[in-house]
Amino acid sequence: MTDSSSEHYILVNLMPKTLSGIASLLAAVTLCVLAFLPRPDFPFAHADILSGEQLLSSAQREAYSAYVRLNLAFDSVYLLLQILVWCGLGAALARKSPLTAVLVLLVGTCGVSLDFAENSIRWGFLTLGSQPSATLAAVWSAIYAMSFWLMVIAAVVAASACWAPRLLARWSVVAGLLAIPAAALTFSVGFKSLFFWMIAWHLVIGLFLLQSPDEADPATA
Repeated sequence: MTDSSSEHYILVNLMPKTLSGIASLLAAVTLCVLAFLPRPDFPFAHADILSGEQLLSSAQREAYSAYVRLNLAFDSVYLLLQILVWCGLGAALARKSPLTAVLVLLVGTCGVSLDFAENSIRWGFLTLGSQPSATLAAVWSAIYAMSFWLMVIAAVVAASACWAPRLLARWSVVAGLLAIPAAALTFSVGFKSLFFWMIAWHLVIGLFLLQSPDEADPATA
C-alpha cells in the first residue's frame, strides 16, 4: 500500500470508526452523568408541569429550571455524540449492506432530531414563559417517545447487519436486539428500561467500532 493510499484508507476507514467508537463510549458516560444529576427535592413529572396539572411555587420553579438547564446541557452533549455513533455505524456497515447503512443513519439521526425538538419545547417553556397546556404536554410526550422508538429501530436494523465471527460483532447483535424487550418493558416500568439499555448498547457498540477497521467491518470479518 503506497503512502497516499494508506493515508486515504486511514481517513476514509479508520478515522470515522475510531472517532465514533470513542463517541459511543463517551455517550455511555454522559448518560451515567445524566442519571445522577441532582434533582429538585420535590417529586415532579415533566408532562404534568407542561400541562399545568402540577403547579410549582416560585422556589420550586427556580429549582426545576436549574435542573432542566443542567439536564439539557448534558443531553445536548449526548445527542451530538450519538450523531457521531450513527455515522460510524453507517460507515462500518456500508460495505456489507449499503441500504442498511443508509437506513441506520437516517433513522438514527431522525431520532436525535426529535430529541433536540423535545428539549427545545422544555427550553422554550422555561425561557419564553409559555403557558402550560394539555396540548403542549401531549406534543412533548409524543416527540419524547418517538425519539426513543427511532433509536430502538435504528439499533435493531443495525444489529441485522452486524453478525460476524468476531466476538464483539456478536455482542453488538445481542445488544441491538435487546432493545426489543427493553422497549416492551417501557409499558410497565417506563423509559428506565430503555435508558439502561442505551448505556449498555453504547458500551458494546463503542468497543465494536474501536476494533481494527477490518475487524469492525462485518464485510471483512
